[in-house]
Amino acid sequence: MTDSSDLNPDRFDAFGAQLDAKGFSGDWTTQKDHQWVLSTDNSAFQVVPDLIVYPKTETDVQRVCQVGATDSFRDIPITARGGGTGTCGNALNLGIVVDLSRYMTGVLSYNPDESWIDVAPGITLYDVNRVVAKDGLKFAATVGPANRATIGGMVNTDAAGKGSA
Repeated sequence: MTDSSDLNPDRFDAFGAQLDAKGFSGDWTTQKDHQWVLSTDNSAFQVVPDLIVYPKTETDVQRVCQVGATDSFRDIPITARGGGTGTCGNALNLGIVVDLSRYMTGVLSYNPDESWIDVAPGITLYDVNRVVAKDGLKFAATVGPANRATIGGMVNTDAAGKGSA
């Protein structure tokens, strides 16, 4: 198990304050219970992050990147996270974990006639297939934890399961 980074904990509150100053509409926390929940995924690893960020919009994600790119914070790792179903620890890191599965879970646009859907990265495979099933469509990926695996995480880790081509 890897526990808290050597970085000054006050810097993470300062990072959150900078997000708020830029108009961040999501949530952020340094609460231990959130840190411990997001310290594991479907792997054997455990890494406790210092700050959890829950963006609501694409603009919020951009704000996280903007603040993270400043001289004050560029040494802090920032890791995106979906449903935490990966088996290699990809969603785990010290520093800042950006959890896209809390708010960024919607369908942005959908065209069944052309068989395409545009979704936010935190939507689960199950929810995508629930939306398109009414039109006789299915997203080809077949992963075990479909009710927790997010599309963003699946794309990021090239996780498509046994039924994909």
